[in-house]
Amino acid sequence: MPDRPSGRELVRVFDSGLRIRFSIALRFLEQAAAAFDGESTIGTSILCRATLEATYITFFQHAKKAADGKGYELVNRTQLVPGQNKPADRIRFGPVMQAIRESGVLSPEQLRASMRVHENGNWVAHIVERRAEELRRPSSWMDWKPWIDEDQAWADLQDTVDIVRTIETALPSIYK
Repeated sequence: MPDRPSGRELVRVFDSGLRIRFSIALRFLEQAAAAFDGESTIGTSILCRATLEATYITFFQHAKKAADGKGYELVNRTQLVPGQNKPADRIRFGPVMQAIRESGVLSPEQLRASMRVHENGNWVAHIVERRAEELRRPSSWMDWKPWIDEDQAWADLQDTVDIVRTIETALPSIYK
């Protein structure tokens, strides 16, 4: 195992300044760190994806572009997320990710990392893909290997922390 801090240490350093609006995303992030520390690479990536989706949704619920076009302003009431027509509408990732791209909040590297985390955490597609492969060629359960290795899970966790910090910083605070 490479010399690096535990997932919980990475998140503990990060979460000290995270505002209450991001509490759901923070809980997912803490669980991703716990999954990493428990050597669950798949669990880490699934929870990193959940963290990013919760972060993006929270951002769009509470921020609007500033009148001068520079930065964002805090909204006093929860607003619709990109792709929603009414509050009860299901939130889809495509319109949310498109709005994140257009917001300019994330760097190109962070956008690429976000898409990688999204793909790595797409467990339903990976499970179906694995099952189809197993049906094509018989294999033992002992041959099964997760699609995410430890280095990929660590990269997902680190990039998720970086992206959440960037999004959280972009959301204005009533305390600033």
